[in-house]
Amino acid sequence: MIRPLTPADAASYWELRLQMLQAHPEAFSDSYEEALQRPNPIEIFEKRFAPSPTSFTLGAFTDNDQLVGVVTIVREQSQKLAHKANLYAMYVAPAARAKGYAQDLIRAAVAKVQTDLPGVEQINLTVTASNTAARTLYTKLGFQTYGHEARAIRVGDTFYDDDHMVLKLPH
Repeated sequence: MIRPLTPADAASYWELRLQMLQAHPEAFSDSYEEALQRPNPIEIFEKRFAPSPTSFTLGAFTDNDQLVGVVTIVREQSQKLAHKANLYAMYVAPAARAKGYAQDLIRAAVAKVQTDLPGVEQINLTVTASNTAARTLYTKLGFQTYGHEARAIRVGDTFYDDDHMVLKLPH
């Protein structure tokens, strides 16, 4: 089941977020260590998951209501950029991969953008260039690469490149 997260999901999200940051530090700009240092993270996510006219986070849940995947959409705020939204923090727990959750999350996010964020004409995302599975999935769902950033993320002494992708929505 795919549904928007609510403040009641904040603790489950926090647990999954720590997992994603620790398991894949190259894929997220936030670090596990920085995340742990933030005061009151559950309260932060409770506020973030309150209804908003410009952003939402969807969760993928198993039949026993365990949160196994997430994706966040944030619309640009300035008048000149409000035709764009950004896809962030896409993640599916390893035990839940290859079951269609990632594809379902992205499709649901795109559909929700089209119905709940009128005027958005494109969704942008950034993906680690070496993450072939994610890039393949995004391409399969209609995203196109429009740029490449060398050395975008640094984890310790290792640099990772990012690809920038866009999905142009029909209007």
